[in-house]
Amino acid sequence: MNHAVSMYGSGGDMSQGGFSLVEVMIGLAIA
Repeated sequence: MNHAVSMYGSGGDMSQGGFSLVEVMIGLAIA
């Protein structure tokens, strides 16, 4: 699941080491 979130996450959030609610929900949907 974490891999899916990192793939779908935006570059800005990834560089900050954080995830937005939308990215987490997308990751859950994929997983």
